[in-house]
Amino acid sequence: MWYEDPAAVAGGVMLLASLAAVTFLHQPLTGVLSEYAGSRARGKFWASMAMVLLVAVPVGVIVHLAAVPESPRSFNLADTLGLLKWGLVGLVAAVAVLGGMIGVFGRRHGATLVVDSDDAGDLTRLLTRIKELRAREFLQQLEREKPTVTYR
Repeated sequence: MWYEDPAAVAGGVMLLASLAAVTFLHQPLTGVLSEYAGSRARGKFWASMAMVLLVAVPVGVIVHLAAVPESPRSFNLADTLGLLKWGLVGLVAAVAVLGGMIGVFGRRHGATLVVDSDDAGDLTRLLTRIKELRAREFLQQLEREKPTVTYR
């Protein structure tokens, strides 16, 4: 009798599926996280952390749910498919949580602008002038809309 534990088969298949997801998402995720983190090194760190979670969560779900048999038994497809189902749920949940976190935290960051040190002074003066013009326009609008008060 050939002994194959359903947990070992499901774990192996889920490990392959997780590694396929990691391979598929690595480049785009590293790029997005590099942009949000502010540097390529920090983006690679967070992408690596995400990749570890994308592998650990589904395999961990299978390990957690797997029943250890007291004695070797023949291969049971139903047990294997049941474990694979929950492993896939773990993988999809990990991807969804990761996408949600990137969507929520990524929106708070603006675009990174790199300015040459020679142009920084000119840019600062330009932004100061724009703020002055906006303030002047705002005050003029308030003057035009100023309610008249009459006393009796």
